[in-house]
Amino acid sequence: MYSEVEETLKKRLGELVEEAKQVAQKHWEYHLSENANREPSEKGRLNVYVRCKGETVEIYWAKYRFIKPLDGGRSRIRSSYLKRGRGHWYMDSTLTRAGKAWEVAKAIEVEKELGGIRAEVQSVKKALRYVRDASKRGNERMVVASKQEAA
Repeated sequence: MYSEVEETLKKRLGELVEEAKQVAQKHWEYHLSENANREPSEKGRLNVYVRCKGETVEIYWAKYRFIKPLDGGRSRIRSSYLKRGRGHWYMDSTLTRAGKAWEVAKAIEVEKELGGIRAEVQSVKKALRYVRDASKRGNERMVVASKQEAA
């Protein structure tokens, strides 16, 4: 019984990750198309990333900038994560401070979707934790019961 519930929750977690990747891809497409026609000083530097390893899901915003070395070599990219604060959503003011005026409205729209996904991911992970705990306790109870019968 517990294994079926656990598999269903894992499947839902995978679906949420794919949904978040699609939303992030939508932002990246907008970002790249808008940056293509802008001067370097006006290009947007605000990006969203979705990473998943096992059951750990990260959805975060980062701002990047280019650093030119003193010797005149190739520029390097320096990324800095934006702080989310409490809850599941980044504050509009955080995105507004980090982004250019033209990209902020789209970033806030994307963040509304991603915040809901973050909240559901956390709930699914909590449910997984409870299901595993219940399964473990049920197994322990069965072992104790079988030992008492054998004695």
